Amino acid sequence: MRVLIITVLVVLTGVLGVLAAGSQMEATWQIQRSQYIAAPPADVFAVVCNLHTWPQWLAWGSPDTAAIEYEYTGRGWGRGATQSWHNEAKMGQREITEFTPGQRMQYVQTTGAVEGPQANMQGFFSIVPENNGSRLQWTLSGQTGSNPVDKLLMYLYRSRIIESMGRSLNNLAQRFAHTPEPGA
Repeated sequence: MRVLIITVLVVLTGVLGVLAAGSQMEATWQIQRSQYIAAPPADVFAVVCNLHTWPQWLAWGSPDTAAIEYEYTGRGWGRGATQSWHNEAKMGQREITEFTPGQRMQYVQTTGAVEGPQANMQGFFSIVPENNGSRLQWTLSGQTGSNPVDKLLMYLYRSRIIESMGRSLNNLAQRFAHTPEPGA
């Protein structure tokens, strides 16, 4: 009986410690990545701002993204364009909320399990010329709220987001690495 009481106390102390740590974390998060791409800003921007191209370069990073079906409203690019996706496990929607051709794009995204919690985030792309190519910057941000468990989960999930953003930007760079120069 004594071993059971000690085990319960140790587990309870651990749970309380985790909750206390989570309660001290920030309720907002932001991740920023950038990539040099060997193409003019207008060419890169045309791909990034066209939601129809996202499945070709976006790195989801998990096996449960197979057989995703996409639906689009609007033109697929520009302010108000939306992309929805779903399969047996995941679903989500992305909507372009701000759009300055050749310079910046902002979007909101909701994603999560089909039968479970949804995460909301904001995304932002900006592009500037750099060394005969472009520097594309991608920022994702969101809020976890005051729930310490959600804060801890975001802390743990952050590295997956960073890795996925990096692979996505690399996919974009590779897409343009094989594009011949105009007039060549």
